Amino acid sequence: MINDITASEIISSVLTPGLRIALVLLVAYLANRFSLGLVKKITERLVRKRISSTDPKTMNEKRIETLKKAFGSIFSTAIWIIAILTLLPVFGINIAPVLAVLGVGGLALGLASQAIIKDYISGIMILLEDQYRVGEKIEAGGKTGYVEDFNLRRTVLRGENNELFYVPNSQIIVTANFKR
Repeated sequence: MINDITASEIISSVLTPGLRIALVLLVAYLANRFSLGLVKKITERLVRKRISSTDPKTMNEKRIETLKKAFGSIFSTAIWIIAILTLLPVFGINIAPVLAVLGVGGLALGLASQAIIKDYISGIMILLEDQYRVGEKIEAGGKTGYVEDFNLRRTVLRGENNELFYVPNSQIIVTANFKR
């Protein structure tokens, strides 16, 4: 009889629903803190590997912050979604249909937002490779100008005639940097 008892039966008989909720939230919080610390260390190590002595410290700090935000939000979202899915059975909600809806919804969202996802991935690669920085004159996406703003989704160039070009990062195939 004792051999027939599973670990999940023991846990469910010992832990009350309130204690299970608190435990899942505590584990999710700790996992989130750990993942953010890990992301910080990895991004700092990646950026500092590529630093030259002529790089301004503020630019490197901006690169680190941008990468930390991008990767940190991905990890945090995943951790909290897993925590919520873990808590749903405590409230009597069957998670099988929820997982099916999330799977189909994720597929539809992924297909619908392919361009945005490509922009973000391209932006991360531009940042990691340090292809250009704010203030430098570049040619990207068929447009030439000074980089006025850059984020993971798009690059803003100020042209010679004071026009603004908003270039999605996924459309930047070849970059010419006139400053370096």
